[in-house]
Amino acid sequence: MPRVSLRRICFGLAALAVLTLFMLKIHYSDQWLVLFPNNQPDKQETTRDLAPLEVIIPTEGSFIDNYGFADEYSGKLWFMKDGWIRPEPTARRGMRRPLWPHESDEDRIVNQLMFVPPDMQEMTKNGTKLKTILLYNGIGSWSPLKQGRKIFLKDRCPVNTCTITADRGQADSADAIIFRDHFHPPSHQRKPSQVWVIYMLECPLHTQNFSHRKVFNWTATYRHDSDIVAPYEKFVPYDPNIKFLPPRRNYGLNKTHKVAWFVSNCGARNGRLAYARELAEHIEVDIYGSCGSKNCPRTQNFKCWEMLDKDYKFYLAFENSNCKDYITEKFYVNGLEHDVVPIVLGARKEDYIRGAPPHSFISVEDFDSPKSLAEYLHRLDKNDTLYNEYFRWKGTGEFVNTYFWCRVCALLHDKLTYKHYENIEGWWRGRNTCIGTRWNQQEQSTGKKNFSANTIPSGIPHVLGSDFGVSNGKAKLKPNHLRFSLKMHCLCVRRSHFGLTAMATLLFLALFMLTAYYNIHSFTTFPRSPNFAYYQYPDEYSGKLWFMKGGWIRPEPTARRMRRPLWPHESDGDRIVNQLMFMPPHMQKLTKNGTKLKTILIYDKNKHWSPLKPGRRTFRGCPVNTCTFGANLKKTASTNADAIVFGDINYLPATHPRKPSQVWIYFSLEPPMHSRNLTSFKGINWTATYRHDSDIVVPYNKFISYDPNVKILPLKRNYASRKNRKVAWFVSNCKAISGRLDYARELAKHIQVDIYGKCGNLSCPRNQTEKCRKMLDTDYKFYLAFENSYCKDYITEKFYETGLQHDVVPIVLGARKEDYANNAPPHSFISIEDFDSPKSLAKYLHLLDKNDGLYNNYFRWKGTGEFVKTHFWCRVCALLHDELTDRHYTNIEDWWHGPNICIDKKIKPEKKQQKEKENNINFRFSLKMHCLCFQRSHVRLAAIATLLTLFMLTVYYNIHSFTIISKPLKLAFYQYPDEYSRKLWFMKRGWIRPEPTARGMRRPLWPHESDGDRIVNQLMFMPPHMQELTKNGTKLKTILIYDENRRWSALKPGRRTFSGCPVNTCTFGADPKKTDPTNADAIVFGDKFHPAKHRRKPNQVWIFFSLEPPVHSRSLTSLKGINWTATYRHDSDIVVPYNKFVSYDPNVKILPLERNYASRKTRKVAWFVSNCKAISGRLDYARELAKHIQVDIYGKCGNMRCPINQTEKCRKMLDTDYKFYLAFENSYCKDYITEKFYETGLQ
Repeated sequence: MPRVSLRRICFGLAALAVLTLFMLKIHYSDQWLVLFPNNQPDKQETTRDLAPLEVIIPTEGSFIDNYGFADEYSGKLWFMKDGWIRPEPTARRGMRRPLWPHESDEDRIVNQLMFVPPDMQEMTKNGTKLKTILLYNGIGSWSPLKQGRKIFLKDRCPVNTCTITADRGQADSADAIIFRDHFHPPSHQRKPSQVWVIYMLECPLHTQNFSHRKVFNWTATYRHDSDIVAPYEKFVPYDPNIKFLPPRRNYGLNKTHKVAWFVSNCGARNGRLAYARELAEHIEVDIYGSCGSKNCPRTQNFKCWEMLDKDYKFYLAFENSNCKDYITEKFYVNGLEHDVVPIVLGARKEDYIRGAPPHSFISVEDFDSPKSLAEYLHRLDKNDTLYNEYFRWKGTGEFVNTYFWCRVCALLHDKLTYKHYENIEGWWRGRNTCIGTRWNQQEQSTGKKNFSANTIPSGIPHVLGSDFGVSNGKAKLKPNHLRFSLKMHCLCVRRSHFGLTAMATLLFLALFMLTAYYNIHSFTTFPRSPNFAYYQYPDEYSGKLWFMKGGWIRPEPTARRMRRPLWPHESDGDRIVNQLMFMPPHMQKLTKNGTKLKTILIYDKNKHWSPLKPGRRTFRGCPVNTCTFGANLKKTASTNADAIVFGDINYLPATHPRKPSQVWIYFSLEPPMHSRNLTSFKGINWTATYRHDSDIVVPYNKFISYDPNVKILPLKRNYASRKNRKVAWFVSNCKAISGRLDYARELAKHIQVDIYGKCGNLSCPRNQTEKCRKMLDTDYKFYLAFENSYCKDYITEKFYETGLQHDVVPIVLGARKEDYANNAPPHSFISIEDFDSPKSLAKYLHLLDKNDGLYNNYFRWKGTGEFVKTHFWCRVCALLHDELTDRHYTNIEDWWHGPNICIDKKIKPEKKQQKEKENNINFRFSLKMHCLCFQRSHVRLAAIATLLTLFMLTVYYNIHSFTIISKPLKLAFYQYPDEYSRKLWFMKRGWIRPEPTARGMRRPLWPHESDGDRIVNQLMFMPPHMQELTKNGTKLKTILIYDENRRWSALKPGRRTFSGCPVNTCTFGADPKKTDPTNADAIVFGDKFHPAKHRRKPNQVWIFFSLEPPVHSRSLTSLKGINWTATYRHDSDIVVPYNKFVSYDPNVKILPLERNYASRKTRKVAWFVSNCKAISGRLDYARELAKHIQVDIYGKCGNMRCPINQTEKCRKMLDTDYKFYLAFENSYCKDYITEKFYETGLQ
């Protein structure tokens, strides 16, 4: 081969690199313009200002079972304002929500308010004895409470079979004794059935010491771990998925003062006054009361609160003590219930987060000094957008009465085992309950590092999107589509001939660039995912399916062409839910006609079938339950059975050939290498295994999302808190063919791995399983969910139960990574496939161990769904009724034991690395990293390698910049950065006015630019040269109207009509007879136009205006030269609808109901109509409808009257009496929707 010039190669490669990068830049620009045509960053706001620290995704009708009640999203609970949903008796097992602190560390107030014991109805019928509650310290401190049952009846308590007394003579017989603030031991000894309750609302620093032990059964305090939590206030969201709404108004408007504080106690132990005075050195702080220079008498409370709302932006909600959960009316009443942002000091920040709406306060814990806090407040004061973010919680819920006595009464009826507090003093005044030192002394002693004024405190809702992360308060980008692994894939060239090397290099380079271009193209195209009907049920977002916890939605018979895929040949996806929700279309007929039951036999001796009994008992509760288990095989003729199930190991051979109408099912939960050979299995119709391509998939567990659009939620707590151990593993089989033990031991060389069982040096007996798993939750961060085999889809309870259902991150080995991804919640596990050695895995685990933020990301799926029972026999019974042609497996052995189903080789980490090092050529062309390594010392090869490295780094930079956005950013709606936090000028109380817009930046205004809605774009349009025109005194645009319609009679000549318009440099001409039409800038021709007497000038605009349908308007043949149309049609130049609805936030389509709109309505359908000869034939339809349902027709065409002069009265009658209204138009015309629909209907 001829000698190749190194210089030519270098020049050629450089030219090729430049050309490629130029083409890629053009492609990138095109993609950017297509994806984000109007995306321009705001010059005043930096990325730091807009950094998202919490991503909230409101969804349409999410149906998370928040309080365990079916209709919590279709109405208000009884204790809310205008609430009407009352609780019903709840089954003890599995149905009731947590009521006691040992059952849940979360909020239990709502659960207690909605609790009714399961035997309540029987107790009421039998005239149950009232529970007596004794107030041992007297009733005076409880004023205005009265003795007797009045409080329980007045508050409409769900459980009201209680009475209150202050008579100490009943101490021995009372069911409960409540001691308020002070405890004096009664003279009698407490009976086991009697409950003693200590009630305190003051913090431990201001209450007595309790020397008595084992005395109190319940606590009733403000602390969240009390048995009966008694907070000063309680905020309940209408929908837990909707955290924020657009602000109702600009809360910073016309406020001239900064910080206010109403205070009378100047000697608080936490040094709050010193903090406030130091804060006042950097920002205006007005202190009212005995501790400050300003005065607002308590007799004028209303005036003081009104002053807060109007004049101040911030309020110091400083408590007098720094105690756990101690949050009083200073925060709730003085702060949140007024139009100020409370600045809090007292309880821990997490206590405020637990009790307050999201992003509703500012905590001094986020700032290292009063000065940095003041700097942040100044920043909010200057930026109304950031300030208003603190009010986006308003409207998402309400402050409710927590009905303490209702809850006490209900809980007295709960059947619980006896409990008491061993040491109430230790619980109440234990370590870290209160901080005795002042705020600055505490921070200096702990060395706490807080936020500076240049960072944003946690809790701010997302602004840019979910593809931005936060690390230490600063924004960083997280590319999702492209991840570059730590692995190095090298191409090692061991040829001595330089020419061959150069040719190979050029060939590889060309291939690399083509692949890079393809990857960039595929990564930067963002197709929009269609919204498929989830399970094809109309109400799946308004409730839970029957197999979920507390679910009530049952399937209905489904037409053959409408049903979801049930079989593997119909879909490769998940079919379990489809099978659970399947009911054959002829089911009702079968039930009516008394269909013959489908008989199922089991040819297997395995013990896991032992709970099954002959008969129909197993199918109780199934949507399709017309099946039965056959009796003993000897007594039941197998030829008559409809289905026979053959187990995996201990199955019995069939004694007869399969009939065409009979179904044979192969069942197995063990991997192929632990099951027998199936060559002798002939005629199997269905498979029932853990594999996703089985006919009936039988997984070890199943996770179902409440809403497929909500994959992650904000974290409820820090899952890494107080965990001091790294990795745990419970294992008994030390000879698994997967080699998992070798991997675990290698991993243990680089990170702490505690192995429990026969294969390790630690022990956790099986009879203490719960204790062991609880230890997982409290002590460990990771768990090795290692399977004993490498088999397709083989994922057992090791992953689901021991891993996901506990507070650890499972590390998986066994099935393929895609198998785990298909079955597990998103980002819930770590796969060893992502690491080339146990050492690199350990390095990543150490990273997570040190960074709580990264670690907690693995738990953001919690709360988005639940693990459900897959009801195998219910699905078998339903599928036996599906009308399918006979089919069977020709070779079940090949399907079960075929190639690529299982991998028999063990993992040898060290040998695997050794083998990779010995390979001469290790070339993996993947999307992770493309790398060339030349193992030659030749200088020329080194030069080429250097050039290629620079080229690849450049291409990597471009690919990285292309793929850094995994989802399209939320473009500024209407081109304004704060459209979600404010209202536009044409909305009620709107204040955002448009600004001059450059040509390339404006939204579509004309029908040829967009077929969508352009009304808002036109309302927010202002020409770019508007300021210059205004300064120079532009000539007014004159508009004439050539129409005799009365609708124009209210218009007066001049500019009055345009006052308030963003662009108001227009005027109406006088009478056309007195105004020269040739000088007008625009002429409007209405429905009843008279023809123009002149030809249109080139710079003049003629507009055709009509609100009537074509069938009711005149011919337009004589109307020549029209430039614009102004009609109700959406393709008009200026769309003039009869009404227009604008969303506050296009992502929030629905909200929880504020009331029951059907309440007290006794009539069905109404219709107001006067034109009885409409060409649409609406009257005939209405009369036909009236034959089947009540239809009240008002007006000339019906027998009911509602005079036109009493329109408001008639419409009010619609609101109160009727459920439906016929908004029937008089014509069938495109876009023709009038006030009949908007005003009489929707409004």
